[in-house]
Amino acid sequence: MSTEVVVAKPALKAFAAPGFRHTRWFLLAYYLLFAIWGVRSAWPTVPSRLDIMVPLALYAIASCWVIVDDRARGRAIPLLSQQWFFLAAGLLVPVYVIWSRGWRGVGYVALHSVLGYLLATVCMNTVALFFHLFVVGLDAKMVNEAMHRTLA
Repeated sequence: MSTEVVVAKPALKAFAAPGFRHTRWFLLAYYLLFAIWGVRSAWPTVPSRLDIMVPLALYAIASCWVIVDDRARGRAIPLLSQQWFFLAAGLLVPVYVIWSRGWRGVGYVALHSVLGYLLATVCMNTVALFFHLFVVGLDAKMVNEAMHRTLA
């Protein structure tokens, strides 16, 4: 009787990539920050420290992700160049994703940009709706009438 060890092959090569775990954590933090930004945007007239902290946190996690991802892929961004990924993250991070993943990178950048802003918009409108329904005290009849007026 022989004992054989069978190793299951992953269904998708992307899940077997060496740096996939750090990408999942980055995306979790990315979408969490967009949700926080959306909740904060429900009150745009009230000044808040989150107006500065959320974009800075997005730049920080995006630049850290680029550095970790490049090391996981067997390359390394030179130490003197790493600071530029924080200072110009809005431009350099999408360029890096497109450069490292080819044409799939264009889709990744577009997909996660749209989903991030969509999540922020949904969070903003949901928080504003619940605030007006439960704190201000609008009843369902007033909301229904307002919706009919805007649709007409």
